[in-house]
Amino acid sequence: AGEKAREFVNAGNGAIFFKWILKRFNNAKVMVCATKQSVSRKKTGLIPVHGYCITGVFEVFGDADVFQLLCLRNTWGKTEWLGDWSDHSPKWEEYPEISKQVGLNPVDDDGIFYMVIQDFIKHFAVIWHN
Repeated sequence: AGEKAREFVNAGNGAIFFKWILKRFNNAKVMVCATKQSVSRKKTGLIPVHGYCITGVFEVFGDADVFQLLCLRNTWGKTEWLGDWSDHSPKWEEYPEISKQVGLNPVDDDGIFYMVIQDFIKHFAVIWHN
C-alpha cells in the first residue's frame, strides 16, 4: 500500500501551488479533491463539499499568454463547472490552440471540465494523493 496524503488548498501564490500539484500529479496514481462548503452550485456548477478527480495538469500557451489548467472530473460523471474554460466557455474560441494542447473533446455534461489554477484555489478546499 502506498502512502496517502491530504493537503489543504493554499490560497497563496497560484504559480507555486500549480507546480506543487504538477509534481504530485506526475508521481501519483490518483489525485482527488473536494470543493469548499461555500461553493454556490447555482453560480459555479460545482457541488459543495463534493469529490472530483484531477485527470490532467497542463501549462499551456496561447498567443503571449500562459495558462495553468487542471482537468477535473465530477465523480458522479455529470454536473460541471460553468466558469472560464468550461465546455462552452468563450476562452476556447479565443485561444483555439489550447484545445489542441490539452486534447479538448467537449461533451455536454459528462462531468469533465477544465479550470485555471486561480479558480481551483478559490473553489476547492483539499487534495488527496498517493
